[in-house]
Amino acid sequence: MDENPLRLQFRPRAARFPSAAPLVLIHDAGGTVYSYLRLGDLKRDIWAISDPYFEAVKPWDGGFDEMAEHYQQLIESAGIRGPILLGGWSLGAYVSLAIAKRMLHMKPCRFYVMGILMVDSPIQIPTSTLPPCGPDPDFSDLPDLVRKSFDKFDAMLSVCDLPTWDSPACQGKPVRLAAGGKTFTVETDQVLHLPLDGGWTTASLTKTPQEGRMEVTEQFTGPPPAVLVRCLRRTPTDAPSQGPSQVDRYRDDLLLGWEGRHQSFIKAVIDVDKHHFNVFQPSNADTMTQHINEGLNMLDSLQIA
Repeated sequence: MDENPLRLQFRPRAARFPSAAPLVLIHDAGGTVYSYLRLGDLKRDIWAISDPYFEAVKPWDGGFDEMAEHYQQLIESAGIRGPILLGGWSLGAYVSLAIAKRMLHMKPCRFYVMGILMVDSPIQIPTSTLPPCGPDPDFSDLPDLVRKSFDKFDAMLSVCDLPTWDSPACQGKPVRLAAGGKTFTVETDQVLHLPLDGGWTTASLTKTPQEGRMEVTEQFTGPPPAVLVRCLRRTPTDAPSQGPSQVDRYRDDLLLGWEGRHQSFIKAVIDVDKHHFNVFQPSNADTMTQHINEGLNMLDSLQIA
């Protein structure tokens, strides 16, 4: 698969999906996009970007900024134009945020990011500044290059922070979201939530210190709205008594740690009964396709109230 980005799916010819924005998925810390090949029909144009330095195991010395610049060029080289959705599993969502921030300063720009799909992406805080956590799962059965890619990005995430924003998401205003055949108004201190054992409901947020330092604005200078697919299970490890692994540090938080530590850009959360490293297993493909379609449709239909 030398093509990068790789075209995964084509928008249906039927006019039933006129508002389906193209989606560009970004690789996880393993560096490849094989997991996304397992998804079913997402009813839109889909591309996926793999790490161009995967085989060389070359680090991104410039962190998220360097990745955002390079991946922006990859997206433009594929002829992708206009409003698009970005997203990805874990690391893929972080890179998506960095690309979205970069595009705010590009004039003129060939594409702009209208929303982000996050698949089990906990808050990114440089791990070197955090207390130690439990061990990672055993990756010895993975290909050597994938394990080296994990190590490369672990080193990057130990020191790199995400970009900051000048204003809140969606101009600091409530939004309307369509889900489950209904339309919901989600206030700035709320998130739309789909638990395992019930229907869609609004959940109140309690920690919003970032928003308190920002003014509502008529300019779109904040992060794009996002939908988070959240795994509920903890990752199995050989030493559970030593505490949760890094990806499970905020497992019990509705927003996986983002609440109160970043602008309130996550507008909906979809729970899945999986853990971080099995969410894209073949046996889960149908479930993930369904939930990702739900998230993408919400981002397509989102309106500022």
